[in-house]
Order: sequence, then structure tokens, then C-alpha cells
Amino acid sequence: MTEEGCSQFAAVGVKTVVDLRSESEQTSPAATCVLERARLVSAPMPIPYNVSPEDYLAVLYTAPSMQTLFAVLADPAAYPVYYHCLYGKDRTGIVTAVILSALGASRQTIQEEYALSGEAGYSYYPASLDAVLDEFERLGGVDAYLRVVGVPAEHVQAMRAILGSLSSS
Repeated sequence: MTEEGCSQFAAVGVKTVVDLRSESEQTSPAATCVLERARLVSAPMPIPYNVSPEDYLAVLYTAPSMQTLFAVLADPAAYPVYYHCLYGKDRTGIVTAVILSALGASRQTIQEEYALSGEAGYSYYPASLDAVLDEFERLGGVDAYLRVVGVPAEHVQAMRAILGSLSSS
């Protein structure tokens, strides 16, 4: 990370960094400025090489990583939380879809947020994201999905309370 990046990181005040990269991608250590200011949490998810709907569903069903992520999101002391993968669009986009769904965002809003990757010049895969959103519907909603992957309802409720209080302040 550049000196400017470290300054920006410090200004935001990130307390927790959740790394969604697979173990094979986590080859370089975090920048010293990050290690000095934030707790690092590993929640590895598979690389969606073909970025197909099946790849996105495989990421979605990485239960231990979703459990880890929601344990972080349920902890008020963890905020601000920053989560990332390698490029910040596929695994991060899936996680964002789960979080936004859990917060009650509409399908359209989630799709629009995901499409921002395209506006930033990255490839993005609406059909693959649709497979994720369709899976929530197939199961009866995002809460049903979160139960299937073993995320405790208390963690979801805590995240909703924390983020709800942030948005109202």
C-alpha cells in the first residue's frame, strides 16, 4: 500500500479487515499500516474462475466463511469493517448481495450496486448474480439461506441492529 493509501486507510478508521481471498491468493502480507490499525480476519472463498452462475453459487455456499463474516458483522467493536477479495467484484459482490439482502434491499438495488463494477471498468456478470438472488428466493429468502449455511440468527439480528443504528445517525 502506498503512503497515500495508508493515510486514507487511517482516516477511515477501519478496525477489521475481512479477507475473502483463497489461501493460495494470500501470499503477500498486509501492509504494516493495516496491521497496526486493524484486526485481520481470514474468510477464504473459492475463486470463481469461470464467473458462471455455478461458480457464484459455490462461493455463496462457502459456509465457514459466511459464518466468520457474520460473526464479525455481529460485533459492534469490529466497525468500521472492510472486506475484500482480489478484484473486489465477484466474491465481494456476492457477500455484498447477501448483506444487502439481509438488510432488506430490493433485488433491483442489489443488481444496481453490483453493476457499479461495470461502471468502474471491470467485467461483471449479472446472470451469475441473478443465480445468487434466485437461490435466496428458492430457499424462501435470505434468512433461510443464512440458516442453511449455519449463520446464527443472533448474528444477523445484531448486524441489522448495528447497521440500522449507523444509518439513522
